[in-house]
Amino acid sequence: MATWRAARLPGGLRVSLLPAPRFHAVRVNLYARVGSRHEPARSAGLTHLLEHMLFRGSRRFPDQRRLLRALDAIGADYGAYTTQEFLEAGMTVHPSRLEEALDLLREIAFRPRFPDLEVEKRIVTEEIRDDLDDADRMFALRSARLVWGRHPLGQPIAGWNVRAFRRADVERHWRRWFVPQNLLLGIAGRFHPSDALRALRGRFSLPARAAALPSPLPAPLGRGLRFRRIQRPVEKIRIHLAFAAPLVRREDLLITWVLTRVLGQRLMERVRDRDGLTYAIGCEPATLSDVLGLSLATSVAPRNTERMLAAILEEVGRAAREPVPAAELRRAQASMVWSYDFLKDDLEQFADFYEFQALFHPGELPRSPAAAQGVLRRLTPERLLQNARELLRSRYLTVVVMGDLPRERWAAARALVRASVLGPDPVDDPPGHS
Repeated sequence: MATWRAARLPGGLRVSLLPAPRFHAVRVNLYARVGSRHEPARSAGLTHLLEHMLFRGSRRFPDQRRLLRALDAIGADYGAYTTQEFLEAGMTVHPSRLEEALDLLREIAFRPRFPDLEVEKRIVTEEIRDDLDDADRMFALRSARLVWGRHPLGQPIAGWNVRAFRRADVERHWRRWFVPQNLLLGIAGRFHPSDALRALRGRFSLPARAAALPSPLPAPLGRGLRFRRIQRPVEKIRIHLAFAAPLVRREDLLITWVLTRVLGQRLMERVRDRDGLTYAIGCEPATLSDVLGLSLATSVAPRNTERMLAAILEEVGRAAREPVPAAELRRAQASMVWSYDFLKDDLEQFADFYEFQALFHPGELPRSPAAAQGVLRRLTPERLLQNARELLRSRYLTVVVMGDLPRERWAAARALVRASVLGPDPVDDPPGHS
């Protein structure tokens, strides 16, 4: 059994240690609590660009070719990504290469040179164009903007245009956010904690830097039921229902996963398997550190728009009114419980499970996979219904529809949404929200 422990290095860098000798590899990750949510509109996409630039070269490896060859030389499976709330860079290596991996992570995260910015901006611009050229991805970007409005959560993680950023902007962003108090370094897999701590102290004992970091803007929640339309000449109508409520209890994250399993299965059986209205319908959690969310998305032929909307809203309303039958709940629970067993076979996911908790809940003991399974097994139909009633409410719902419909069809779709009041909330559809 893995035993998690925390440490703090001289200078303040927090460390997560998760020895798990059943694995034949070791994973090292560095997290910075900065993402697109922390960016004003003029800086949208800067964190994502910084993520790219970290691999462009360092003091020891002054260009990308030499840095990537050094990673390849130790057999590293490396990568990085940016989310709305954090940036992560890491690698998986053979246990015998741990110290070399730490050396390279130090170069990447703490000794970047940021060469070839213009080349990397062109690469990121192509990434953005790929998103804009993909109808589903474009709909997701537009939908996020309509759900969150002008809040930074409505901005694409990659931004809309990075061409104006200068090297000084990237370096300033890195210096501001890559300070010990805002970072977490995690090691998971086959290693000895005492050996790892000695290696870390020799490499990551950073100068203490007192920095006042701004908190991200609170998410705009509870603004009332809203219907948004995007008129586009596309072959199919795309529909997105986004629920976003305050996160009050951490266990609600797990319970919402179960709710999405139940609701997603019901919708698949009804609108696809029975009625043949769509090829697929997605139902997923959409959570942040302070937001409990649920997202429903599908596409449908224009002639079936109102029928699809009515079916979705009916099933959502049923989930918020009636307890789930015990047998149906057991099926959803089983798949979730087993998913935490599968987690133990994937080192990267296993590390993330603990390290995400350590990142967002410092000072708390992370919940183990077994503890998460215990929460799931104890879940009752009544507790799931409580979760659904708190989340699936009109005040937390935004409905986005994109496609090419006549005016009267838009009016009919909007009327369906307005008529399906969920929970005890009155419909709040402010003037000008069409």
